[in-house]
Amino acid sequence: MKKILIIVDYQTEFVNGKFGFLQAENIENNIAEKIKEYRKDNATITFTLDTHKDKVLYQFSGKLYSAKKCVGKHHEWRLFGEINELCKENDLCFIKSSFASMELFEYLRKKDFKKIEFAGVSADICVLANAVIAKTACPRSEIIVDRNCIASKNEKLLESAINIMESMKIIVI
Repeated sequence: MKKILIIVDYQTEFVNGKFGFLQAENIENNIAEKIKEYRKDNATITFTLDTHKDKVLYQFSGKLYSAKKCVGKHHEWRLFGEINELCKENDLCFIKSSFASMELFEYLRKKDFKKIEFAGVSADICVLANAVIAKTACPRSEIIVDRNCIASKNEKLLESAINIMESMKIIVI
């Protein structure tokens, strides 16, 4: 079976850096084991990397907020801990400056993956957004999110994201 594991934004800044949180650190071993499992199966492994050139501007309810995050390719931008060590030179890395990766969407729609699995942070934002685009790009593929390999700063939003994914026929294990 042709399958792919997509690790979303598991970067130092989002795990134990400026935007990090304990739950993100707690899933490192689970993600590492998942990567090793996929490597044994000779499956495709890819990563998304949240990347910005300058301050990120967000607009919510008519107000503009800015935050400096994942600027350039400094230490905080790199994949976190053991996940960084498990990333191989031939693994695909999709640089993105928004919640979801359009390059990932284009890549997936041109492939014939039967199983697409997601792990990473933040479950209620970027994992959700990328799982939705995978479902859109590959409507016949099995889209899976392993609950033990995702995290969010907000437990209530995590549960909401899981409910939304399940309602979209994304399998949450």
